[in-house]
Amino acid sequence: MPASFDVKLLSFFATMTFGFAGLELAPVMGDEIQGGAQTVRRAIAISGVLIALAYIVGTAALLVALPPETINITNGVPQASAAIEQRLGLRGITVGIAVMLVIGNLGGVGAWLAGSARIPFVAGLDRKLPAAFGKIHPRWQSPYVALLVQGGVASLFVLIGLIGGKVEAGYLVLLDTTIVLYFIPYVYLFAVYVKMQRSGLSESRESSGLRGWRGAGTWVGWMGLLTVLLSIALAVVPAETSQGVWLFEAKLWGGVLGFMGVGCWLVRRARVRETTSPSAPESLR
Repeated sequence: MPASFDVKLLSFFATMTFGFAGLELAPVMGDEIQGGAQTVRRAIAISGVLIALAYIVGTAALLVALPPETINITNGVPQASAAIEQRLGLRGITVGIAVMLVIGNLGGVGAWLAGSARIPFVAGLDRKLPAAFGKIHPRWQSPYVALLVQGGVASLFVLIGLIGGKVEAGYLVLLDTTIVLYFIPYVYLFAVYVKMQRSGLSESRESSGLRGWRGAGTWVGWMGLLTVLLSIALAVVPAETSQGVWLFEAKLWGGVLGFMGVGCWLVRRARVRETTSPSAPESLR
């Protein structure tokens, strides 16, 4: 529990909520999921418990090893492992933890890049984006154009985030911008879920394996919706960093509005092409 109420500390609530995100990769990889709704429900329950334990136990270990005020937000785990190694005289702990961090991050990057790249890849196949996004590498069978463009945009955004501040400040800007953008679709998901539960669409509940969940499902849906909205609101609260508040907010809102603007432009561009295409249905022209 925090020693005192601090508005800037509240912004980290959004970071904790962000740790449970990632369920949208399930429909992206939907063709590979066996067992349908039962598998998804079981995966959510198991992963939710494991994620909570990992964060709670990991944070507790950091606080045991080091005083809270000395822990660096971007380098806390190596700091704590070095302190434990020094105090207990156990050599190799820091190296072992560093190796595990690298392996874990490689797995995370692989999962997120592969999952995220499928969206522009499919959009390229459907001509919502340039057709080049739908190209497959002849040797590696990967959507290499989508991956390279995604990597280039991400690298540029990282560099912009580092302007005018230290690494910690850039990290927080990138994190909060990602949280705001990332949770906007979650608002739609939870809102639709609540509406489906309240409307009593028995056919939808039966087909999705949600029969009998109406009361609990509505409550869970509202809790998820409010949590996401609160996380978005708290993410825009500037944390204590080496850069000024105005620069922090300018980067955050610039990133949010910039990416949303690009998305709106792409959607409008695709609709215009559909309605003006000679092959479009008469009702769309």
